[in-house]
Amino acid sequence: MSQRSGAAGLGGLIGASVLISAYIHGELYAEGMAQTPVIGPLFALNAAGGLVIGLAVLFWRHWLPMLGALGFGVLTLGGYVMAVTVGLFGLKEQVAGLPALAAAITELIAIVGAVVWLATAARGRARTGGARAPRRSSHAPV
Repeated sequence: MSQRSGAAGLGGLIGASVLISAYIHGELYAEGMAQTPVIGPLFALNAAGGLVIGLAVLFWRHWLPMLGALGFGVLTLGGYVMAVTVGLFGLKEQVAGLPALAAAITELIAIVGAVVWLATAARGRARTGGARAPRRSSHAPV
């Protein structure tokens, strides 16, 4: 597998993970979290933001969406861990249910994957002195 196809595969995994987490948060919002003060709107924001970030990761090969995926994963998983351990905005969550477990796993995948992708991209830029390889064009030279 070439480095380019490996990066594309990893990007696909990261994008899918963010989109799955966003979907889960949207479903939980619709199933009742909308009634929870502060946390409800955060679930809606998480669903919308995850949709945008996940699509950006899938369709824009750049470090910025990967940084967004990393932030998304850290903040979302961090919020869940806080809600379970010490409480968050007055809500003390229980560790239970497939949606919570699935969201936590997808967020962990997004975090680890984005760190690997960003580190690999930085190493590649350092090796080439920050320069990108010239793009091949299908047009004949003028």
